[in-house]
Amino acid sequence: MLKLSLEAIELVDAIARHGSFAAAAVRLNKVPSTISYAVGKLEEQLGMQLFERNGPRVTLTSAGDEMLKEGRWLLTAARDLESRMRQIATGYESELRLVHDSLIPTQALIGDIRAFEDLRCGTRLRIGCEALTGTWEALREGRAAS
Repeated sequence: MLKLSLEAIELVDAIARHGSFAAAAVRLNKVPSTISYAVGKLEEQLGMQLFERNGPRVTLTSAGDEMLKEGRWLLTAARDLESRMRQIATGYESELRLVHDSLIPTQALIGDIRAFEDLRCGTRLRIGCEALTGTWEALREGRAAS
């Protein structure tokens, strides 16, 4: 069972961003003792110290810094996943599969691909290239959107 949760990463992130347990408590709408207890419990479960305590100010240890670097990536990925799930639930497609003929270089589509990505709609774009009648076959077989 994992000892590290997204909630724990959010807690460590708030403390690191605001510099103290008390400031993180204000940001998270919790009392400082709850923050202190949660950090102590997390450090105990992980078997390592995440913060150096210097009076009311705290700084990340090297282990805490590494956890937060990767943890922020996980938080972003989790937020993106939640966003895609909401969009799909409200009618967006999770994936759009396009196939073009080999006579048209994929490079010619870069502007359109960038414009689609700029929409940040959460839909993954899959692009394929087929020769001769392959584009029609891809449509017929459901390997591309019509």
